[in-house]
Amino acid sequence: MPLRGIDPPNWSLSVEGFFYLIFPFIGTWLWTLKGKSLIGFAATLWFGSQVAIYFLAPHIPGDVGKLNPLLHVSTFILGILLAKWQSLVRVRGSVDADPFKSPFLSISIAAIGFVAVVSWLPKFPYVNLWDGLMAPIFCCIIWTFSVRETFLTRILSAKWIVVLGEASFGLYLIHIPVYHVYQRLHLENTPSTYPIFLVTCIALSVLSFYFVESPSRRWILHRSHTRPKETMELASDAQ
Repeated sequence: MPLRGIDPPNWSLSVEGFFYLIFPFIGTWLWTLKGKSLIGFAATLWFGSQVAIYFLAPHIPGDVGKLNPLLHVSTFILGILLAKWQSLVRVRGSVDADPFKSPFLSISIAAIGFVAVVSWLPKFPYVNLWDGLMAPIFCCIIWTFSVRETFLTRILSAKWIVVLGEASFGLYLIHIPVYHVYQRLHLENTPSTYPIFLVTCIALSVLSFYFVESPSRRWILHRSHTRPKETMELASDAQ
């Protein structure tokens, strides 16, 4: 691990790669869940994983707690289950058939959950925070902006915002190497240069999205004869 300090965010690529490997084995079964069985499994999974992590925390080294993909699997599964719930609502043809149809309800649950986490966090190991403690909060936020069209969702659907969203993971990976350059130039403690740092990171992440990520993804999809996802198509239209 001597080169790890070059770009620590790259740990997430290994975790993501692990998820791609296990997805064919768990995704098909998860997609069969419906209604109460889906909600019950999601709640049991999240609660059980957090209890297990809580008791394992004293025996888990800090780096293992942050980086081990097995400790992030429950969050990955919750994302799949949220996508399944969204698909069920679309099949029914109306969000009015869903008990959580109100964006106000879901965002209120997210806000209450966030306040609770902030208030109780000193009583929990940080490893819980790293490994899915706030996953239900993020699910509620995603649901808020996907359950129905609102003024805010129309704003967030602007093509340039979609592009920034698609490039955001690249931004996460790129900002540390750029920061290392700033350190070499002794600019890290110069606040006036921060806007330049920010613009540089965003510009590089967008360029990476268009000229590295998108071509690579199109090549992979072409090889596997898979149709691109809608958000990628929208982002490409924004060029």
